[in-house]
Amino acid sequence: MKEEKTRVQKRTEWRRIKYNDCA
Repeated sequence: MKEEKTRVQKRTEWRRIKYNDCA
């Protein structure tokens, strides 16, 4: 469960970085 949460957080961070780059 802890590993899954970290995976989700990493995915969210990647999306945020991509969004910031696009902005």
